[in-house]
Amino acid sequence: MTVNPNARKLLFILFFNISFIIVAAQSLSQVLQVANQQYNAGNYSMALKEYQRYLFFDSNAAPEVYDHIGSCFQNLNQFDKAAEYYDKAFFTYSSNELKSKALFNKVECMVYMRDFGLALAEILSISDTITGDVYYKKEFLLGICYFGMDDFDNAKISFVNCIASCDQIKRQKIEKIFNRKRNFYSPNPKTASTLSMCFPGLGQFYSGDIRNGLNSVLLTSGLALLGVRIALNQTVYDAFFTVMPWIQRYYQGGYIRTETIATQKRASNRSKAYEETLNLIAESKN
Repeated sequence: MTVNPNARKLLFILFFNISFIIVAAQSLSQVLQVANQQYNAGNYSMALKEYQRYLFFDSNAAPEVYDHIGSCFQNLNQFDKAAEYYDKAFFTYSSNELKSKALFNKVECMVYMRDFGLALAEILSISDTITGDVYYKKEFLLGICYFGMDDFDNAKISFVNCIASCDQIKRQKIEKIFNRKRNFYSPNPKTASTLSMCFPGLGQFYSGDIRNGLNSVLLTSGLALLGVRIALNQTVYDAFFTVMPWIQRYYQGGYIRTETIATQKRASNRSKAYEETLNLIAESKN
């Protein structure tokens, strides 16, 4: 029986394509296996390369692949790219629990990037009917976002909600931290600058910077006394043109630096209050 040459060619092409598909599928499976092994071993840079290689040939990957890529980027401190892949995982997952996990991971990346506004919008999209650990995590991230946006009243509410209602002692401690307004609003940089304009060193004293306050007082007082001495021994004009440029320089520099000092001091106070709050929340989970 004679086989038609065209039929023989068609069979060869069909056999070749089937073989290629089988080999490619096996190769992709191996790539994914290697990627997962590297990921589980904590070799995120190597795992990321393998996952991206896998995605190049299979754009319709399982949501776990997107999730793992997001985690790789997050562990490599590339939070913008991590958020992008967590977002893909969110829209690919069918389970509400896994969707919430991917969304929380995305929000954490936004917090690391200090993009508190967008992070807050993402968290508020989560249902208010959630309970258990998911509820506490939502409140915790809400508290961080509100705190980052200087909305301390809402931050207090969310951080208090992170602690079970039966632990009233820790709840009251957090409320006490946030009710102490000087933790968040003192010293006022504008007030400190104005005080230094009125009297050199006064703004530094107000900000709690005693050393620089004393330096400012002694320096400007010393220059003023030098001016008086020159005026008495020579002329007022000599005193003015010799000392005044120095007084102006240190006086003006003093109240400008005072505003910076007050800003740093206020940031330090907020940081201490924030750390104290997080410690109380961590203790409540132990």
